[in-house]
Amino acid sequence: MKTALHYAKADEGPSPPLTLTLLKLREQLKPTKEMGSIRGIAAELRTLAQTLRLDVEKGSGRAQNELSLVEKQLSVTQKQLTEQTKANSALEKEIDLFTSVMNTRLEYYRQLQGVFSHQC
Repeated sequence: MKTALHYAKADEGPSPPLTLTLLKLREQLKPTKEMGSIRGIAAELRTLAQTLRLDVEKGSGRAQNELSLVEKQLSVTQKQLTEQTKANSALEKEIDLFTSVMNTRLEYYRQLQGVFSHQC
């Protein structure tokens, strides 16, 4: 992203205005460090649920209500984490394919250059 920003600011690379717009939008949507990660939030919810279960066993009605809310939120959070993990895996596969295609392209041009240099 730093490289893309550098090129876009220098009015180089693919569609600098669009790149700058997308990077600005990315920065607005990107969670802050204070927010933490979904994985960290899920871990905190699991810990909270465990503590609330102990209180429920002691007979706390309020803890039962809170546990119900925490378990619902944990379920939603885990679903989001699973979806993001799948999307991340798909993006990594796409990056691997792109890298492979670019390497193949470079090899093709390297061989093509070799053919032309032998003809001359």
